Amino acid sequence: SNQNTSRLIVWQTIRFVNQVGNEYKDDNIVGTVGTFTLNNGQVILGLDIRGVNSDIRTKAVDKILQKIQKHSLSQNIKCDIRPLAGDFNPTKMDERLVALARETVEEYCLGSYNITYSPAGHDIQNLARAGIPSVMLFIPSRYGGLSHTPEEYSTPSDLEKGV
Repeated sequence: SNQNTSRLIVWQTIRFVNQVGNEYKDDNIVGTVGTFTLNNGQVILGLDIRGVNSDIRTKAVDKILQKIQKHSLSQNIKCDIRPLAGDFNPTKMDERLVALARETVEEYCLGSYNITYSPAGHDIQNLARAGIPSVMLFIPSRYGGLSHTPEEYSTPSDLEKGV
């Protein structure tokens, strides 16, 4: 049935994104199936693949697309892949502000920290690209990666430390 075929397409696509993401995890590549729409029997998936190195990110995207196309052909499913417009290149935060954040966490014993990258798109990337010195701080959240959902919760103490 069309519904079973749609489920299979979604499941296989998520599987391919996870496989390639795991293959490139040491290169800081992450991927998600960000949107899913069923429109008149047509499945529309929004894939979001992020990473610090654009060459490696492109290789990962190409590998995912090859897997999707190969699977679609083997199942006799029409597959139309279109890239979205937009700039998905990572934005570097201000090194002085990163150092200041690290020093503040240490000086006031605010907890542990990691200096890392965020593969997600954040509003602050536009400020940084406009030349405004920027840095981001992430605080603990219940369930870790669930953000912008009703399940997201950070304790008042963690919120206070973040501020």
